[in-house]
Amino acid sequence: MTDRKPKVFLTALLSGILAGIVSATPYFSALNCCCFWFILGGFWAGFIIWKESGNLPVGTGIGAGFLTGIFAAVVYSVLSTILFSLSSESTLAQMREILSQMNQDIPPEFIEVMEQLVQSPVVAFVSIFAFSILVASLGGLFGGLIASLIFGKRKVS
Repeated sequence: MTDRKPKVFLTALLSGILAGIVSATPYFSALNCCCFWFILGGFWAGFIIWKESGNLPVGTGIGAGFLTGIFAAVVYSVLSTILFSLSSESTLAQMREILSQMNQDIPPEFIEVMEQLVQSPVVAFVSIFAFSILVASLGGLFGGLIASLIFGKRKVS
């Protein structure tokens, strides 16, 4: 079981898909307030690589975690856009209600941008992806780093 070359890409892909699905799932997504699922995805990728190869150098853990975060961001963005699009009418109505209750002078351009975000799946996807690629890749990287620091050169039992 030791001295095998780990399948970093495949492990990161599968871990990222799992982290992205759980992150976008209602109720489970509440735990993502501190990037929990992205960090856990990176950690999981590191753990699998350690079990597969017998060691987990810091560079491998960081790389696997980073890749996991990128894959998780893609999956999360697609699923979130779908869920967002399914609820766009009620979201738009709620947004208008909240903005009208604020009694603030809100520029019409801002309202227009928010309506475009809600009405256009492409704009929603790009907005969600731009944010999540940064957050998920850093969260996954951090999870991979934690895994490599915990497991390091510890022998697999």
